[in-house]
Amino acid sequence: MLTQAEANAELYDKLKLTIGAFLVEFTSFESQYVGAAIATLSTDVQLASHVMELLELEDRLKLLKRLAEARQVRDPLMNDLKSVLSRARKFRDHRNEIAHNPAVVDVSGEPFAGVHLPKSKVKRPSKPMRSTEELVALRRSWMRSLEDIER
Repeated sequence: MLTQAEANAELYDKLKLTIGAFLVEFTSFESQYVGAAIATLSTDVQLASHVMELLELEDRLKLLKRLAEARQVRDPLMNDLKSVLSRARKFRDHRNEIAHNPAVVDVSGEPFAGVHLPKSKVKRPSKPMRSTEELVALRRSWMRSLEDIER
């Protein structure tokens, strides 16, 4: 049987592996899929080959939309592209939350691992906490859970 310290270390190791896997997936999406879509729509080979290092992801997503508009992509495909761009922005925001906030293992009560959300996304309680369980639930609502990161 594991000691509490060993269980915490094991949970923290799982969190680190999960965050690492998520960041690898994001990098793959960003470099392969967005880059390939721009290369497909662009008529400028030099632009397509340098766009990854010259533009931030948001600017590449805007460029992708403008290239599709300039190529007069048909409406069904344009609607799909807009949907993908929206999901890409959510994916990017999720990545930023994970990459720029501290990882935490909370062992007050049931063990929990996650990443703190930015203060701008934290909901403050409307009433005082009356129990330890309420306080633990509130603190955990301020984090992106290990399970959320795995999805």
